[in-house]
Amino acid sequence: MDRITKQITGFYLKNLVSASLPIHLYDHLLENWENSYAADIFKRNFNNLVNEKYMELELKAAKKHRFRRDHVRETTEYLMKEIKWRIFKDEVLALETPEDLTGLGRQVVLADKISEAFDLSKVERDLVRLLVLRYHLEPVFDLTVWGRDDNTLIKFELNQELRSVFAGLTRLSENQIESAMGPRSALVNKGLLYYPYPESLHLSKSFRKMIASPRSYHQDIKQIVLAKSEGGRLGRDDFKHLGEDFDYLASLLSSALRKKVKGVNLLVYGAPGVGKTEVVKTLAKELGATLYLVSENKEQFWKGPRLTEVNMAQTLVQNEKEAILMFDEAEDIFGGSVREYSSKLVLNRLLENNSVPVIWVTNHIGAFDKASLRRFSFAYEMTTPSTETMCRIWERELKKSDLNLGQAELEKIVSNYHLPPSYAASAVKAASITEDQGAILRTLDSLEYAVTKKRALAGFEEQRDFNFELLNTDLNLRDLSHNILGKGLDNFSLCLYGPPGSGKSAYVRALAKMIGKNLLQKKGSDLLSKYAGQTEKEIAKAFREAERRGEFLVFDEADSFLRERSLAQRSWEISHVNEMLTWMETHPLPFACTSNLMEKLDKASLRRFTFKVKFNYLTKEQVTKAYKYFFGLDRCLEAGPLTAADFALVLKKSYILGLNEPKDIDALLLSEARAKGLVSRPIGF
Repeated sequence: MDRITKQITGFYLKNLVSASLPIHLYDHLLENWENSYAADIFKRNFNNLVNEKYMELELKAAKKHRFRRDHVRETTEYLMKEIKWRIFKDEVLALETPEDLTGLGRQVVLADKISEAFDLSKVERDLVRLLVLRYHLEPVFDLTVWGRDDNTLIKFELNQELRSVFAGLTRLSENQIESAMGPRSALVNKGLLYYPYPESLHLSKSFRKMIASPRSYHQDIKQIVLAKSEGGRLGRDDFKHLGEDFDYLASLLSSALRKKVKGVNLLVYGAPGVGKTEVVKTLAKELGATLYLVSENKEQFWKGPRLTEVNMAQTLVQNEKEAILMFDEAEDIFGGSVREYSSKLVLNRLLENNSVPVIWVTNHIGAFDKASLRRFSFAYEMTTPSTETMCRIWERELKKSDLNLGQAELEKIVSNYHLPPSYAASAVKAASITEDQGAILRTLDSLEYAVTKKRALAGFEEQRDFNFELLNTDLNLRDLSHNILGKGLDNFSLCLYGPPGSGKSAYVRALAKMIGKNLLQKKGSDLLSKYAGQTEKEIAKAFREAERRGEFLVFDEADSFLRERSLAQRSWEISHVNEMLTWMETHPLPFACTSNLMEKLDKASLRRFTFKVKFNYLTKEQVTKAYKYFFGLDRCLEAGPLTAADFALVLKKSYILGLNEPKDIDALLLSEARAKGLVSRPIGF
């Protein structure tokens, strides 16, 4: 043990031995002193002095209590304690006491630097210095361990005995100790200490990180415990799908920083991988602000350690002009199921009084208490970006690995897989490792099923241009499409009904492409849930997502959740329709529903559609056109219950079977027509 460390330890022990502590505490302190430190300082002479004094005392006691040997023994043992303590005290006081501890010993310098960073009072500074030395110096630690066996460097029970020892070591009163280290003290509010239970006091993880290595005494305390964001990889253009919300968030944060408004909290939530962290980093970059990442410590699954991280970060950056904090996995402290010695009042006060704006990020908003939610300045749900943005993200990831996909193939990947942006990096990485671009689709297939339990939509085969002449509808859709395009309409809705394969979904895709809108397609299976109220939430989520991304929303199999309410047998069937009607009336962008069962749709919902279009089977003339369009042959057939989809299917079947003769194609078409159960006689020629 070096001279400076001995001096510093001796300085604190002098404070202790000059105090009046109960004799049983003296005895305990003496025992710990002998075991851990005395051998290095005065053990050689100490035992000799004690033995000499003990023999003198025993002789005096024997003369005084000649006939009571038991009393002689008790008296001698008690006096022995006094002798040991006096010798111990004299030896300690004989240590050289440095007049000024500043600059002596890295531990003390570090302790004072911490106190300065957190603007602590003199009482709090003395306690921080003691806690730092307790962490590093075994004698000081030994002198402050009492009672229970589970006391360690990082946690202890602040009971009467320990308060007394702390008071002796710092020359503070026990009331000062209690006030400076209690649950409402500055040391707790600023994140240095926390209480998981009453009386159970812990050093926070960040405080321990500061003091664990005295060599860090020369560093800025803020750099030890706070990580700066290096800035987002994306730019403002990558978040066009957020629309005006991004600009509003930027404006809100900018004003809060400029005016130094307290209690500004933003909530960003959404599924994993949709870009929540990236949008926060991009916001900070756009504002020219410094973004600090609050630690993701999950110590013992308690809220307390993570709350202390927020408190500490607030204290360290409160004087910076352009500072923002980001707290990831916020469900750790807002979840109601986690046990913690911390009331909702503490959390709510944190939201109300934080001096630096905090952006809270979470995957799960369901655990948030409504009393906490109302204290947020804004809550934004992140969804999968638009097709345009996703293509740009894919291009960036592919370029990093020197891979290249054609634009058409890239658009098909984006439209067929409904995975967040982060999955693109995983797929490209797999292709880079295997040196096989086919690994991209294999990775996406596996992840799509793992996340959604569904396979990606088919459709990678080359698609033909949409042909209006193969639509048999009661409204001229070519003219309708050109009118919509010419007038720049956005707020219209379509109800497309008719037999399967008659071109309903194909027309919606063609219309969306014509008016320059990406298509957001939702099937009934995407929305329906077995849990009460969840289907309504999915419907609302789909409308919000389409509005934010500026996309054309289409619901396939709309009869699944737009059934006639008068025929409903369960209450949730009615609530599904009510939710749909509410959103349909206010949705400002193109919206379409397709259904094979028009008679089952709710009558009230039908009147809310701008256009209701009936699709029929192909006419005789259209069958001839379809034969020419798909097979390049002039062929006159009697009209049967055939659709353009039937011709596309027969084209695929004939290719697989190697059938090129017209009669073979006729037979395959006849088979498809009869499969519908609507043909009672053969097709004529």
